[in-house]
Amino acid sequence: YELVRGSDNRIILYVNDHQNRPADARPLQGRWTLDPDGPSPVTGPFEASPGGEFLSSTLPDRARGNAAQVKVEVRKGSEWAGMDFYLPPPKE
Repeated sequence: YELVRGSDNRIILYVNDHQNRPADARPLQGRWTLDPDGPSPVTGPFEASPGGEFLSSTLPDRARGNAAQVKVEVRKGSEWAGMDFYLPPPKE
């Protein structure tokens, strides 16, 4: 997984297959959790891009302009795979 954050609080998740080639994200289900170990974690879904190049979502306003700890999980079939990301504050 590669997670990219835009200045508009949008996050884009690129998913590769087991041979490190871009995978079609359309059959995948994804979710993110902001501050997973904090006192008030927030969870939201990802949506696949129309061409399947990536999954995307928008973080809540409380993350805008701040560093963020985000746990990302992607489900393929019946299995969830998770990874933690630290996102520095976005560049203006």
